Amino acid sequence: AGLALCDYLVIPTEVTELSMDALPRTFEMIQLAHELAAPKNRPKPEVLGILPTKAHASHGQYQRHINDLHEIATAHFTTLFQQHLPISPSLASATDDTIKHIFLKERYGSVYDPVRLVAWELHKRIGRI
Repeated sequence: AGLALCDYLVIPTEVTELSMDALPRTFEMIQLAHELAAPKNRPKPEVLGILPTKAHASHGQYQRHINDLHEIATAHFTTLFQQHLPISPSLASATDDTIKHIFLKERYGSVYDPVRLVAWELHKRIGRI
């Protein structure tokens, strides 16, 4: 139901074979959300792209599967985010509400810059935040 109510979607995906095997089913669920929205004259959720996560261009899995991920994105009329979120414990703890952070730079630590770049790219794709 949440998919049918949202305006935009970002699909976070690890650059692994297992994750890519799941993407067709993800796009099937998005299509179902489109079908549920149509009779109620709701806008369809717009897929802003696939966001590679836990990714680094020097890793073997990344090198082995990034072209496949591009092909999947193209086949589903979307794109990959240019920015990627790296492997980082800082990202795992960033949503921990028991840790009090005053500044986002404290929350994201060493991955603050990649997170900021992803947020900026998201802003450009939506064009109105």
